[in-house]
Amino acid sequence: FYEQNTRRRQPGALTRGSEVGEIGTVYEDPGNEAKNNQWRRILLLVVAIT
Repeated sequence: FYEQNTRRRQPGALTRGSEVGEIGTVYEDPGNEAKNNQWRRILLLVVAIT
């Protein structure tokens, strides 16, 4: 069941990934690493929920 779920989510995650890629460039600052990690955690949460 879990595998089926992740497979079904893949396309949405990919399209979301491209959007995130554009936003992520803003957070590529080395000094903002802590913020970047937090941002990725939030994104992972959002992707996991949807």
